[in-house]
Amino acid sequence: LLRDATTYVPAGLLYTSMRLDWSSSQPFFQHGFVEDNARYTVSGLPRDEPLAYADGNRKILLDSLAVLPASLANNFLAHMIERRLTDSYPEHRKLWKTLSWIERIAFASYTSYKLSGPHFEQWQKNQRLAQQYGFVQP
Repeated sequence: LLRDATTYVPAGLLYTSMRLDWSSSQPFFQHGFVEDNARYTVSGLPRDEPLAYADGNRKILLDSLAVLPASLANNFLAHMIERRLTDSYPEHRKLWKTLSWIERIAFASYTSYKLSGPHFEQWQKNQRLAQQYGFVQP
């Protein structure tokens, strides 16, 4: 369970996507733009002054680690079901192992996509806008 990559992939991708989003937002903040996400503002209200860069990084780390319990629970449950099915139907051990892998990969993929996708999109949008505004070199 602890050596299973599907346990860590959603948290790792979320962390990466949020860091890219956060870092690519910094040039805008330096030019007076505000943060839309209330979790990353000083006041806790949307469209307000952003947190300091280091504070945002800390929050990103904690938000990313918050995904781990769901992955751990899913993988634990998948392993338990696989073990039960193998005990009941040992002649299909390979099938249960394969189905367990498929389920864990599907869960990690879906979770990663749903959580990280918007941040990767925002990062790309920030990159394009920063270049248009001349905040960064092409």
